[in-house]
Amino acid sequence: MHTVNHALYTARILIVALILPLVLAGIALAVGFTIASHLPGSIAVHWDLSGKPDGYGSPYSLPITVAAVCLPLTAIFGGAVILLSHRGPLTLLGKVLAVSSTWITLLISVIVLSALVDTGFGSNPGGIFALGFALATIVAAGLWFVLPPGLRGVGGTRLPSPPPVSLTTGERASWIRTTSASRAFIAVVIGASVLVAAATTLSVISTAGQYWALSFIPVVVILLLLTNFTWTVRVDARGVRVRSVIGVPWVSIPLDQITSADVIEVQALAQYGGWGIRWALNGRIGVIVRSGEALEVHRAKGLDLVVTVDDAGTAAALLNALVTRSPE
Repeated sequence: MHTVNHALYTARILIVALILPLVLAGIALAVGFTIASHLPGSIAVHWDLSGKPDGYGSPYSLPITVAAVCLPLTAIFGGAVILLSHRGPLTLLGKVLAVSSTWITLLISVIVLSALVDTGFGSNPGGIFALGFALATIVAAGLWFVLPPGLRGVGGTRLPSPPPVSLTTGERASWIRTTSASRAFIAVVIGASVLVAAATTLSVISTAGQYWALSFIPVVVILLLLTNFTWTVRVDARGVRVRSVIGVPWVSIPLDQITSADVIEVQALAQYGGWGIRWALNGRIGVIVRSGEALEVHRAKGLDLVVTVDDAGTAAALLNALVTRSPE
C-alpha cells in the first residue's frame, strides 16, 4: 500500500508540473503552425496600448513565442518541483511552482491563438487577455486540488542548540559574522549578468537606440547581486540586525520583540524559493544565501527571521541569554 501511495503521489506531481503544460504547449504549437500556414507572409504581431498594430512579421513568429517562453519555464519550474519533491514533502511553494507552468502556458496560448485566428485582435486586446487570464486561473485552481496537500509549516530541521551564554548583570557581549553565497554560485550569477548585459547592448545597437531603456537591466541585475548575496549579521543587547554589504536592504529586530532563538537547517530553494531576502509561505522572512545551518529568531509579533550563517549556535546562545537576562 505504501508503494502505491508513493507512486500516486509522484504521478500527480509529475503530471501537473511537467506533463500537462508540455502537452498544452504542444497542442498550441500544432494549432498555431497549422493556422499560420494559411495566413499571408506578414501579419500584425504586436499592438500598442490603444490596440493599434505597431509591429508586423511572419505569422509563424507567434507560435514560436509559445515555444520560446513556455517550454523553458515549464522545464525550470517543473524540474525544480520534481527534484524537490524527491528530497522532501511537497511545500506550498512547490505547489505554486507546479501550477504556474500550466497557468503561463494557457495564458500565452490563448493570446497567441486569438491573434492568429482573429485579425481584429488589436481592437480588443484587453478582452482577450482577460479571457486567457480567467481560463488559466480556473484550470490552475483545479490543479491545485489535484496535487497533494502542501506543507505550510516546513521551516527547517531543528538542530541542537547550545545552552544560553552565562552573562552577569551589566556584562556586555556581541556576536558578528559575515555570510555570503558560495563563490561558485556568485560566479554563475555574474556570468548570467554578463550575458544579459551583452544581449541588452546588442538589442540597443540593433534598434539604433530605440530601446535604450533596456540598458538599465544589467544595472538592476548587478544591484540585486550586490544587495542579496553578502550580509553582515550582528547580535547584541539591541537585538538582531542583518544588513547587506552596501547597507540596504536591512532587517532589524529589537531585543524586546524577541522571544527566543534556535538553530535550524534549511533548504534554500525548497523552503524559500531561492536566495537573497525572501518572504516564505511558512510565515517567515529569510535572508538566505545558501542551504544549511541557519539562525532562527522568534518574535512575539510579526514574522520570524531566518538567516543562513555559520556559527549560528553561538548567535542563538547569546541571543537567548540576552532575552532571558533580567532587565538592568
